Amino acid sequence: MSREVAGDSAREFTIRRRKNSALLGLSAAIGTDLRLYMQTLGVIRDLFLELNDPALGTLRLDLVMVMHENDIGKLVNDDVCYGLAWPLDACIIKQHMDEHQVQELQSYFDKFDNESMPYGEISLILSSPYARNILAQHVLSILEKIAPISAVSQRYKELTFPRAMLTMGLSARDLIQQDHPRLPKDSQLKTRAFFQSLLEHIEDSSKQPTKEDVSILSANGIARQIIYAFVLKHATDQHSNIASAWLLVIHGIVPAILGIADASIDSEANPPAISTSHSIDAFELDAFIQRLVNCICTSDRTIAAILNSIPQTQASLGSVEAIQLPLLQLLIRVGRLRHHGHEQIISFLAGCSKLLAFEYEAIGGNAFSKEAAALFIFQFCEYAAAHCAIDPACVGTLEEQYNKLVSVSPRQAFKYQIARCNCPNASKFLVL
Repeated sequence: MSREVAGDSAREFTIRRRKNSALLGLSAAIGTDLRLYMQTLGVIRDLFLELNDPALGTLRLDLVMVMHENDIGKLVNDDVCYGLAWPLDACIIKQHMDEHQVQELQSYFDKFDNESMPYGEISLILSSPYARNILAQHVLSILEKIAPISAVSQRYKELTFPRAMLTMGLSARDLIQQDHPRLPKDSQLKTRAFFQSLLEHIEDSSKQPTKEDVSILSANGIARQIIYAFVLKHATDQHSNIASAWLLVIHGIVPAILGIADASIDSEANPPAISTSHSIDAFELDAFIQRLVNCICTSDRTIAAILNSIPQTQASLGSVEAIQLPLLQLLIRVGRLRHHGHEQIISFLAGCSKLLAFEYEAIGGNAFSKEAAALFIFQFCEYAAAHCAIDPACVGTLEEQYNKLVSVSPRQAFKYQIARCNCPNASKFLVL
């Protein structure tokens, strides 16, 4: 499943998934057989319990929507989550959630009391990264409206419903397993505390994250979802340090997010396996890194600002690890632990190389900084090939990223090839 869970790409990949031959084949095999449809939903649910893979939440949503689009009314009307899936999917496709759509979603929940609420099926759909991302964006938009008048705002109650939906999505595995499911209360208290703190950061962009912020982010998935959305909104803002401050925090809590020991980060051994209980957290981190790199690479001025900051220290540094830029530090840390992070490092460097080749001098770079930036790109590539995580099952996608980098690299700076790699840390650079 694509990790592009927001923006135009989310809409594009959702439409593309719905046309996938495997999904259409599954839909055709089910036909109008209600028993087979319910059995299929049961298989998806069982697989989710086993793997905790958010892609299965997306599959659950996609299947009911494909059945809807095929106009198989009897099946979808007997699906207890159809009334949730339809309005939620509209928000995902449009990448927008407003008060009217929230009311429509709430009306679905109003049909149930606490005893009859199908928490398991609901939470499975809400575990989809596409669903949780649009909910996180909506929560952030409410907080931004509250911030200017936080002392007297009447909008705090608007946070309750989307927060509860996010909680269900992130607690899906537990809710499906419980005989009498209930939302975790402690998580709600921590989330409220973080929202109050984030309001202060929205009002005052110079405010630095506190130890309490870091503690909550380390353990609270909803808080991380919101802060990911907050950072992405400010990723290309060159007049604010908001993104840098929070990127530094995220860098520090990567071990907690992935459920691994701090010592394993700097180990030269193969990256540690991520436990099933942290699968969704790992996916969200991957998705955030990909979206962050994409945001930066669509802004030439942001890339130029990053590259212009490198030459000031590059000559005195022996390693890219020593460069004190929060973005680079986060990319390195995630890249050492996650194959997808490795891919995003190379994607980021391809964006840098493309700018060097065509527009760097036109937006403020000079000959010296261009040469130093090219050297940095090469050194970072070399570092990534030697130290970053590689999943042998996904080598092809990594090679695609390296090939894209090669294709846009400025000839006047350097040329190189990447040897094929079949196991972790086996990549080698062949300098021409």
